[in-house]
Amino acid sequence: MIYIQPSFFEGSGLTIAEAMDCGAPVITSSKSVITEVVENYAILTESHNAKEISIGIKKMIDERYFAE
Repeated sequence: MIYIQPSFFEGSGLTIAEAMDCGAPVITSSKSVITEVVENYAILTESHNAKEISIGIKKMIDERYFAE
């Protein structure tokens, strides 16, 4: 499972923290307060850039970020 939240607005990041707590790798927005929540534990992308998000997904699959 991969948790993807390309946030367009700032939020608390609670759902991202919950996903990380469950062991799910995360892809999220690079332009919000969320970056402080995820630090180096997520792949950060531009929210409007579908290609960048798909590259992040491929990277997670190729590098086996997820638990089996």
